[in-house]
Amino acid sequence: LFLAGPTWRPLTKADGTTVERRTGWRIEAIEALRRTGWRGFVFVPEFPDGSFKTWKDRWNSAHPDKNASEQIVAWEHRALEAATIRMFYLPFALPVADNPTDTQLGFTTRLELGYWLAREPGTVVIGFAPGADGSAFVRYHAAAGGARLFKDVTIGDMVVVSR
Repeated sequence: LFLAGPTWRPLTKADGTTVERRTGWRIEAIEALRRTGWRGFVFVPEFPDGSFKTWKDRWNSAHPDKNASEQIVAWEHRALEAATIRMFYLPFALPVADNPTDTQLGFTTRLELGYWLAREPGTVVIGFAPGADGSAFVRYHAAAGGARLFKDVTIGDMVVVSR
């Protein structure tokens, strides 16, 4: 199972410091999988410490001739290829006045979702978070291809109902 969807970026605080963080919906998904007794492998496209910069610096030191970002894309593609279930959680949110920096626009997620909807829609499970900016385009192609689609669902509930 591959947990696809937007990954939180580092948060820059008012004092200018940066806070690395794990994506909350993925943590919730993993906990829900444990509660339901999931026995399969789960691909989680995040770094254990939540820090792309730390990993990128380590990678570049060890492999100066290879681009770290391209290696991440290659790993994600291999993991998506290996997965038999591709679970896309879409908490898409546009910037709003009371929370202008903590958005989950999902540009990469939208591309990956389109790729898998075109290639193997029957292996795709899609969930729109409550209040997420839904997409008629995604809903149309999900239905046309036979992907499973859930609207206004938390990732924990999505894990339970999609099993």
